[in-house]
Amino acid sequence: MDKRTLKNTKLLEDLFNTYFYNDIDRDNWLALRFPHWNKIINAVVGMESVTASAPLALINSSGISARQFAGVGVTQRLSGFFKLPHDYTEGTDIMISALWYPTTLDPGDVRWYLEFFSVALGSALTAFSTIQVITPTGLIAWQTIESLFPVISGTGYLINRIIPFQIYRKPGGLDTYNKTVGLLSVDLYYQSNTFGSRTQFIK
Repeated sequence: MDKRTLKNTKLLEDLFNTYFYNDIDRDNWLALRFPHWNKIINAVVGMESVTASAPLALINSSGISARQFAGVGVTQRLSGFFKLPHDYTEGTDIMISALWYPTTLDPGDVRWYLEFFSVALGSALTAFSTIQVITPTGLIAWQTIESLFPVISGTGYLINRIIPFQIYRKPGGLDTYNKTVGLLSVDLYYQSNTFGSRTQFIK
């Protein structure tokens, strides 16, 4: 560590020691001044499903792959999971989104379903919930579109909460785009108010 960095580090330590009596006071001060949103990106290339897994296909004649969901017939699926990180603001709402693209310029709506568990670390995976979102294609082939599912209440949520999920597209009905779409990722938005936690299991 060079002298300048060492000096700045010492000044920061002196600031905390002068104005805060303990680590809790310091973390509370940081929490009040640095609340923000963060995101976990869950790329779908490595995801699979036991039932009708969405296949890999190339994006717009490139050599890059994504998972593709048919617009007619079969309901294709992928499974994955999230774990709330240590900078998560406990008790706050979260949102999950699908990042996808249409493969043609045809009009229509795409309906995504998300089936998920949400359990505290050490609890049993029992009851699951299903939410959905409908988004128009945008009339541009290969245009990236992000569909936000309804807000998931974070009441009672702590760090390390486990959220296994399954995303699928069910053609027909309110899903009026009868062409293939590609899925790039399933992402989780969460609110963050610290740099981490005091221990591996306690915020």
